[in-house]
This record gives sequence, C-alpha cells and structure tokens, in this order.
Amino acid sequence: MTGSVPAEYILSAGDQIICAHGGRAMPLISSARVRVKGLPVVTQTVPYTITGCRNPPPPTSVGSCILANWIKPSLRVKTMKQPLLLRNSQAICVPTGTSLVVAATQLRVKAL
Repeated sequence: MTGSVPAEYILSAGDQIICAHGGRAMPLISSARVRVKGLPVVTQTVPYTITGCRNPPPPTSVGSCILANWIKPSLRVKTMKQPLLLRNSQAICVPTGTSLVVAATQLRVKAL
C-alpha cells in the first residue's frame, strides 16, 4: 500500500518521556482497562506533569516546563473512545512551547 502511515509503538504509563530540557514527564492518569506489557496505556486527553525541568526562570527565559498536552495521537486506535498515544505522538509543554521526547517505550505493541 503506497503512502500508508507506518504503525508506531503505543505509549504506556511506565515509559520514559522527557521535556526538551531534561525534565521527567508523567501522565496524571492512565487507562486501567487496556494494558501493554502489564502497564496501563495513556490517551490523548491525559495531560502530563513535568518535574525537574532545567529551563531558566524569567527574565532569562520563560521558566520550567510544568505541563504538556498531546496534540497528535493515534489516528485509528482508541480506548474508551479516546485516541491512544504513540511513540511518534506530539505534545506541547506549558509555558515553554517546546515538545516532549519519548526516550524509551515498550517495543511489543504497535498501532496507527
């Protein structure tokens, strides 16, 4: 099938996700109904909290990343009517406007 989108690994609550400044991002909640390798998956509607961001405070910069909202989820796979997050999903951090980086994820289950 020409021009098809390749499947990507599904994110779970235990994956290593960081902000652009090295802060650790964790989901506020996860979907207990669906699990990957024993860990709950995460949907687009779940914001991530960020701790340990090293972005400088004002007036040098806007300060540390605090929260991230996902803007590019799975196109086809959902749980409880909410799109899943994938390794190539995109998020925007508040207040910096930078993205999150998936540093490590499970390597067993993929979705579109």
